[in-house]
Amino acid sequence: MLRWPHGKDIFDLYGANVMDRKQIILFVVGNSCEDFSQYSNQHGLAGLRMTDYQCVVAEIRAIKPDQICLENNKAFPSAVLIKDLGDLYGVVRFVSEPQRFGFPGHRARSYFILWLKSKWMFIGNENEFNLIFEEEPVLDADDFLLAPEQERSEMMLRMAAKKSNIYKSGTHFSQIPLEQVFWPGTLAIKEDYAKLQSTGCNLKGTYVCDLDQNCGWSSSGSWLPCLVTHGKLFSISKGCVFTPKEHMLAMGEAVYEEAQTQGASCLFQAFLDSGGLDSNTIKHMAGQAMHLQYLSPFVLYAVANLIRKFEGDEGFGT
Repeated sequence: MLRWPHGKDIFDLYGANVMDRKQIILFVVGNSCEDFSQYSNQHGLAGLRMTDYQCVVAEIRAIKPDQICLENNKAFPSAVLIKDLGDLYGVVRFVSEPQRFGFPGHRARSYFILWLKSKWMFIGNENEFNLIFEEEPVLDADDFLLAPEQERSEMMLRMAAKKSNIYKSGTHFSQIPLEQVFWPGTLAIKEDYAKLQSTGCNLKGTYVCDLDQNCGWSSSGSWLPCLVTHGKLFSISKGCVFTPKEHMLAMGEAVYEEAQTQGASCLFQAFLDSGGLDSNTIKHMAGQAMHLQYLSPFVLYAVANLIRKFEGDEGFGT
């Protein structure tokens, strides 16, 4: 597990001792956060989207994995997991976002570690985790505009065609006005964000927003906004729409060679290379994804601090 953009091996920081330990059953899972989101109807456990959570709970109770790492909205309470799984599992909750760990992005989330109490103890804590892994971001949001010109041009041609504005194949994206690809409502949102650039940008002038979220709803500035499933990231300073693959890059997936040369890897590179994922699917995956910049060290830390309760049992030692 390697951390883009620095290409820093997490094992060098902490987790090398995980590799020589014996096998455990580990679940890494997330479920819909919509019913706990501050921008939704906040139906909580009664929400229609919580069906997948109930399926996760049923699966956990049936299989009884040794450890679970679960991600959800920062408003998702520990009490829910304690109620549904506390008879079997211990529960601890971390709350953080990628910007604390070297990645210039807003995505505050709850990360839970659960361990099977009959077999294991967990000896870690959030303060220790932060001391080990915290670092300041060295990039800003515009540094994620890594798509080749052909890829960006093809995206703009598709967007223009959806508005019945047809351009000659091969037209460069710089020759396609934003008025030809954005509907009037989206253009109005862009102008609202542009008014905030002088107060929200960094010294380089970087200011990135999500045109599918109104100013009052979305984070914006020199770091990447918190993505939603239908997001449309836009750089005010560059006048540039992010491609679907750049949305995945914003979630920590090293989808471009420039990121991969720094030692990082892309988990679904084979699907991208095969052409099996269309643009909308890639964007939706980005909006629904767990952020790898935080998730990777979090999972390793969780496993490294799992200690078997009874000396001599088959499995992990101390």
